[in-house]
Amino acid sequence: AAAQITALLRRADASGRYDAILLTRGGGSLEDLWAFNDEQLARAIAACATPVVSAVGHETDFSLSDFAADLRAPTPSVAAELLVPDRRDLGARLRHLQHRLAQRQAHVLNQAMQRADRAALRLQAGSPQARLALLRQRQQAALARLHACWQRQLQQRHARLAHGNAVLRATRPGRRLALLAERLSMLAPRTQAAMARQLQRDALRLRGIARSLEAVSPLATVARGYSILTRADDGALVRSTTQVQAGDTLHARVGDGTVDVQVIDPS
Repeated sequence: AAAQITALLRRADASGRYDAILLTRGGGSLEDLWAFNDEQLARAIAACATPVVSAVGHETDFSLSDFAADLRAPTPSVAAELLVPDRRDLGARLRHLQHRLAQRQAHVLNQAMQRADRAALRLQAGSPQARLALLRQRQQAALARLHACWQRQLQQRHARLAHGNAVLRATRPGRRLALLAERLSMLAPRTQAAMARQLQRDALRLRGIARSLEAVSPLATVARGYSILTRADDGALVRSTTQVQAGDTLHARVGDGTVDVQVIDPS
């Protein structure tokens, strides 16, 4: 059976007279349906140029021909329905497609009209008359803003001027100057008295410092009859006989001046 089915399938496909080939058998046992599990038959179905519909056995039965065919139907009657659809279904589908086509055409036409409207608006906006009208509108708007700004500035200046006049009237510089002069005349004696007291305190402090300096000053010691010896060559203070030698010249600072002396014996 498998070889005969394969041969007839190839013959029907080679004739080129059919829109589709229905490969079908009613229900039966596994042995009855085994011919549709043949490898050569499955390869022949896959190689067919004509669409093949496989409807072998009942809905629960499966065979290799079902997987190799272009379409599987659960039963032969369902396969016939699939191959020959109902005219009413086709009419409904056709009406649906016509409705979609009309909607698509309306959508495309609407888009084209919108593009045409936008192009017309761009052309109208780009015309010299439209540009001149737009420039006139902008000029008028700018003049209105300029006038409003000038009015605001004028009002602000008037307000500042009125405020300044009010401040001047309230402060009255002449009266303020008179008050300041009066305060200055009152403060001048106190300032002079404070300066005199400060000078007095400073003089007392200076006299105290002078007395302290005189108490520790070497000049006070010299005034009491002592002298200060320094070497004539380098001005170093002589505190010991070891700092001089016989023949050295020294300066002796006394109360009323300086005396040059010469060392005879430093012992």
